[in-house]
Amino acid sequence: MDWGGEARRILKTEMQALSWGYRDLSEHLGILGVEMDPPAINRRINRGNFSAAFLLMCLKAMRLRIDVVPEGSAPKRRAEREKPIDALESVIEIWGTKAR
Repeated sequence: MDWGGEARRILKTEMQALSWGYRDLSEHLGILGVEMDPPAINRRINRGNFSAAFLLMCLKAMRLRIDVVPEGSAPKRRAEREKPIDALESVIEIWGTKAR
């Protein structure tokens, strides 16, 4: 499996769900104290070889969190569950902390 491609797909999907571009992500990362210009973010995401820390920073900037659950287990709060990410649906769930 192409894990870098999967991480890139997760970020792009979540950005699209928020109607965000790289400038929006840059501004919200800045609020967290992470200064990156939009072209640098674009390059990093499109390469797909960024760190887990970068992925978590971006998800935090988008007001999302990752809950890690044992493979094959049911989510604890089914009513709040977002649609799972295809390849990782039984391992990682992404939860929005605000309405989209």
